[in-house]
Amino acid sequence: MRYDEIVDRVRAGGGPVNKVEAEALVQSVAAVLGQRLTGAQAGRLADHLPEELRRSLIEADQGQRFGAVEFLGRVAQREAMGRTGEQLRVHVRAVFGVLAEAVSTGEFEEVLDQLPADYEQLVSVAG
Repeated sequence: MRYDEIVDRVRAGGGPVNKVEAEALVQSVAAVLGQRLTGAQAGRLADHLPEELRRSLIEADQGQRFGAVEFLGRVAQREAMGRTGEQLRVHVRAVFGVLAEAVSTGEFEEVLDQLPADYEQLVSVAG
């Protein structure tokens, strides 16, 4: 999936309607996800994504352990769009939903395996 398709799908799937805001969100989620994943997993995920996201994933200080609340806080800090907690949660969920579409099911499941249970509220892509 091309980068512009990812951004457009995030916009259509519950993310920010504004393209600039959607791009900032997608980049922020990729960078913070890169911080959370191990280097090997971040690299495997990056191999399935466009260059614009690949850099964000693999240039992060990887393998950090933090929960979903911290994940949201880090995304909010990076994107600096002033979203409320619920707005941000919905928008991040939209990004994860598109990432699940952009990579193979097996690859996305490997990503999920590295995340603790409290991330379920963010990565639930059903419904």
